Amino acid sequence: MMKKCLLAALLLAACLLAACAQPEEETTSSPEGSAITGAVTDLEVHDLAPEREVNSVITLGTLELAYQGDNAAAAAINADLRAHLDQYLAETADEDAMLAEADNLLTFTHELIYEPVLLGERYISIIARGYDYQSGAAHPNTYLEGFVYDAASGERLTLAELLGEDYAALLAESVASQIRAAGEENNYYPGYQELLPTLLATAENWYLRDGEICLIFNPDQIAPYALGVLEFTYPLPE
Repeated sequence: MMKKCLLAALLLAACLLAACAQPEEETTSSPEGSAITGAVTDLEVHDLAPEREVNSVITLGTLELAYQGDNAAAAAINADLRAHLDQYLAETADEDAMLAEADNLLTFTHELIYEPVLLGERYISIIARGYDYQSGAAHPNTYLEGFVYDAASGERLTLAELLGEDYAALLAESVASQIRAAGEENNYYPGYQELLPTLLATAENWYLRDGEICLIFNPDQIAPYALGVLEFTYPLPE
């Protein structure tokens, strides 16, 4: 009986030692607070009259991705969007000043407003709504621009990266098919089909929304101004 108890005690001790000798399972955790939590928007109004003596007001609708911790991709996207607004401001101010030299009675109104469309784990999609008006013009110029970024790297994406190098022909046929299916070809400029591939190669002519690629055609590009901004969709590949 004593031998059996001793044997049981030895077996229990061996099991305890074996359990203690097992290496602890490593645990990994992702950095907390690095995800994008939203977008902060604001307005900047630039009046050129005091400094450049030009009757021009340029309104910029800024956007900054909000995040906690270290997120180099979000910081890069914020910097790229800011650089785009700064370039627009400088170029527009110079153009207005040049036009005002010929006619100092001209007045100008401009807006470029960012809006977030998609703030996902994989993609960041932003649109910019533009408005330009010069006194005496028949109508203002309105337009859309799109900005799509890789949420992991912060790099701005191209349609070729999503659809392959033949994307222009693929999308041109899709747009033409949608117009034909709607029976609206007579509303577009003659030969609009030939314009599509070139326009689809423009960096700002698309954005992402709800699993779709949204293609932008601004007024007077493939149809008269009265039709406004035209958008066509194409499924986003998995």
